[in-house]
Amino acid sequence: MQKLLPEEFSRLTKEMTTWGNGEWDVTNITTINVNQGGSEYIGYVLSIRRVPNFYVYVIALPCFILTALSVVGMFWTPNIKKEQLVKLTIGLTSLVSMTVLLDMLSDAIPKTSVFPLLGIYVVVCVGITSISSVIITLHCLPNPKMKEEKLPTKCKLSEPVVKPDLLLKLNETI
Repeated sequence: MQKLLPEEFSRLTKEMTTWGNGEWDVTNITTINVNQGGSEYIGYVLSIRRVPNFYVYVIALPCFILTALSVVGMFWTPNIKKEQLVKLTIGLTSLVSMTVLLDMLSDAIPKTSVFPLLGIYVVVCVGITSISSVIITLHCLPNPKMKEEKLPTKCKLSEPVVKPDLLLKLNETI
């Protein structure tokens, strides 16, 4: 077994603190030297910190943007029967996208007995979009109590726009 000199060991531990894989950063490495019964043992204590960038940029931010855009897109304009299908398409497309995000989340997070907070966040976003889609659908259902009334036309012409003698002059010149 090779013995490390103290200066080599301190250089090695400084290099090890820069290790990381993108999800975890090594913040501190301490060593414990134990002499027991003529044997020498070296123990390492690694302090690591989780870097949440993956979860923020790949799951939380797109989920927030999808929810905000779908809710704003569905309720931005007045709810007219013609636009109901377009608004419902926005909501359903957002739901499909969020279920893909939920699938990515289930693959990325370790399986535990406690449901993670990020999973609750995505499920709440899916719920908000689902409720918005249901509200848009129910809002345009016909109400049997209300009778359809014809709106009076406000645009009635009292005299023709083009006078007949002008049309005759145009035909004569052509």
